[in-house]
This record gives sequence, structure tokens and C-alpha cells, in this order.
Amino acid sequence: TQDVFVHMETLRVAGIPELQPGQALRIKIGEGSKGPQVAEVELA
Repeated sequence: TQDVFVHMETLRVAGIPELQPGQALRIKIGEGSKGPQVAEVELA
């Protein structure tokens, strides 16, 4: 597995108020200014 940055605004737009440890997500990764980051997210 690889760590990927997710911005709180991306979660808010997806209707996810907070993440819990171990919570399963479906994500699409894009390239951010400092490397890979979550571009789209939804609960799995």
C-alpha cells in the first residue's frame, strides 16, 4: 500500500464528514503539487 494525501475539501464534497481508522474507500488518484493525492472519493 501507498500513502496518498486526501484534502478535507475532497471529503466534504463527497459528503464524508470524517474518516475512521480502517474505513474502506474507493478513490481515484490524481497528481497534486506535492505528489499523488485523492481526486475523487466515495465510501466502499
